[in-house]
Amino acid sequence: TIQDNFKSLYPSPIEAMCEPIENAIDYRISNQPGAKVFTIFEENRNIVADNGLGMTATELGDALTLKQQEQCDGSSGAYGTGLKSSLDYLCENQIVISQKEGKLCWSRYDNEGWEITVYEDGDEGTNSAKLLWEKHSVDPLENGTVIIMDNLRHENPKCKNLVEKLKYKYHYKLRDKNVKLFINGDCLQTQDPYAKTFLGHKKNKGQLAQGFEFLDKMQKDYVCPETGITLSLTHSFSIGPSGTGTHHARGCVVRLGVLIAARQYYGIAGLNS
Repeated sequence: TIQDNFKSLYPSPIEAMCEPIENAIDYRISNQPGAKVFTIFEENRNIVADNGLGMTATELGDALTLKQQEQCDGSSGAYGTGLKSSLDYLCENQIVISQKEGKLCWSRYDNEGWEITVYEDGDEGTNSAKLLWEKHSVDPLENGTVIIMDNLRHENPKCKNLVEKLKYKYHYKLRDKNVKLFINGDCLQTQDPYAKTFLGHKKNKGQLAQGFEFLDKMQKDYVCPETGITLSLTHSFSIGPSGTGTHHARGCVVRLGVLIAARQYYGIAGLNS
C-alpha cells in the first residue's frame, strides 16, 4: 500500500517529524519579525503551529495532494511529497488548519481513502475548526498554519532525543531565516554542527589530529543524472596525509541550511597522494 511505502522513507518518527517542522520554518514571510514555530508533544497527539505565510483553500489542497509541485525559495523539499508522507507515517488522523489574509480553511483526514477535501469558513465544521485555531495557533489574528496529528502510529520520540537532533540539523536554517523554534514551550538553543563535529570530537580533543588539514565549508553543485535537478551542498571535512586512515577524518554536509550528514568518516585520498 501507499502507507507501507511511506514507512521506508523514514528510519524513525524523529526524521518524519522533521518534515512538518521544516515546512513551517520554510514557509514564512520574508524577513518576518517574530517568526515562530511551536511543536507540542502530548500522549497521543503532535501539534506543529507557525505564524508564517498561511494558505488559501487552493494552496492547502495542493499541499496535501500527492503530486510534484513548486517549492518556495530556500526550501530543501524536492518532490512535494514530504508533508503528506510524513503525516501519514506519523498518525492515523490529522487536521490541517490555515489562515491567510483573515480567511480560514482546513482539511481533515481520517485514514479513509486518499481523497482530500478542503473546507472554508461557513462550511460544516467551521465552529470546531475556529476553536482549534484559537487554541493552538501561534496568534489567532495572524497568518499561519496548525497541523494536529492524532492517534499516532508510533510512540512519540523522547523530547531530549528530538531536541538533540534539531539543534544541529536546523542551526543554519533557523539562524538565516530568523525563526525561533519552540519544543513543548522551550525555545530551541541551536549549536553549530561544524564546531560539534570537529572541535567537540573526543578523539581530536578540540584539535585536528597531527598532519591533518581542515577544509571548511566548501561549496559544490551536483546534478542528479535521472532528474537533472541541481543540488548545492556545503562540505566541511578534515583530511590527513596519505596512509593515515580515516579514524581521525570527520565530515559534515549541509544543503540549504539543513544538516544532512555529520561526523561521517570520509574515504578521501590523502593530501600527499
